[in-house]
Amino acid sequence: MELVNKVQNVLDINVTSYRISKITGITEHVVSKYRKGTYKIENMSLETADKLLSNRSEIEKYAK
Repeated sequence: MELVNKVQNVLDINVTSYRISKITGITEHVVSKYRKGTYKIENMSLETADKLLSNRSEIEKYAK
């Protein structure tokens, strides 16, 4: 569950889904679905989780 919490923390950063999409290559639609809880982080692919976690510092640069 620690991984789920780390991913949730990245999704909770005050940056638009559009910006996260541009940084990670994950579609804006998918980012939005995870943020809204429509898609469960527990079911996220490891590839998607890795894209979010490995780009955390870049995402944080755009935090409001």
